[in-house]
Amino acid sequence: MKTLLIALGLGLALVHLGLMFSTTSLSPTSIHIGTALVGVAFAVVAWAYSNSPATAKPPLPPESPKLVPPPKTAPSAPTLTPRSEPVRAEAEIVAFLGLLQEKGRLIDFLREDLTGASDGQVGTAARVVHAGCRAVLDEYLEIIPVRTEAEGSKITLTVGYDIAAYRLLGSVSAQPPYQGTLLHPGWQVKTLKLPRVTGVHPSRPLPVLAPAEVEIAKS
Repeated sequence: MKTLLIALGLGLALVHLGLMFSTTSLSPTSIHIGTALVGVAFAVVAWAYSNSPATAKPPLPPESPKLVPPPKTAPSAPTLTPRSEPVRAEAEIVAFLGLLQEKGRLIDFLREDLTGASDGQVGTAARVVHAGCRAVLDEYLEIIPVRTEAEGSKITLTVGYDIAAYRLLGSVSAQPPYQGTLLHPGWQVKTLKLPRVTGVHPSRPLPVLAPAEVEIAKS
């Protein structure tokens, strides 16, 4: 089809050019019409040539699909397995409380309702608790004061003092040094040994604080 249009356009152009330059006299109107037809013929030829397979731009290859990386997913949190048994430290703490109960009846004293008790009764019970619990502390813990000065002494806390070892009261500025009066020397544990844990099993992983006491009647 395009070849036919090119040939037709060239033929029209040649025919009209031949008529224009022949010996036959033409009127001005005929010359204008002929010139216009020659222009149309060359336009047809140019259009057909520009769209011919030889000059037509090759079609662009289809774009390859862009590879989109899969969305990043946050790593799943590890599944926490419920702990069926307490760690040994928890059992040792309970065992230590058991010693305070055994030696000083501390649990009995703290669980007792002292609302109606007289000061004398409370004082008598406190002596028993004090003696027994102090014996346990002396055996299993070495407790020393944070400050060795007597209460009421004037002390100075400089930059870099142990913040956890002091409780500052009163008007406290933003930065040390601090000068004040020692109200209490504080306590800290130097050494510690915990009692051996016994009598535990899966159904009761923590030791008994105090066993139930049962008096068996004579048969």
